[in-house]
Amino acid sequence: MSDDVAKGPAPAGTPRVVTPLEIQQKEFAVSRFGGYRMKDVDEFLDELTESTSAIVDENERLRRAVSDLTLDKQILAEAAKGNF
Repeated sequence: MSDDVAKGPAPAGTPRVVTPLEIQQKEFAVSRFGGYRMKDVDEFLDELTESTSAIVDENERLRRAVSDLTLDKQILAEAAKGNF
């Protein structure tokens, strides 16, 4: 999986992409008088990391597929013009 997703500014109006690594490394302040159980937070972050990783992987696969199809379209357009 690539970390290229988080590089560069996001287009206006879109949320910043949080990487699986950022999710995994997120730390929460511990309250002296209660607050979240760290075990629960850790388990949730593990689930979130796995889910986000799968989404990023799927996004990369789809980007490659679109790129391949775009190239195929260009090749077919040239072939249709007789430029093969």
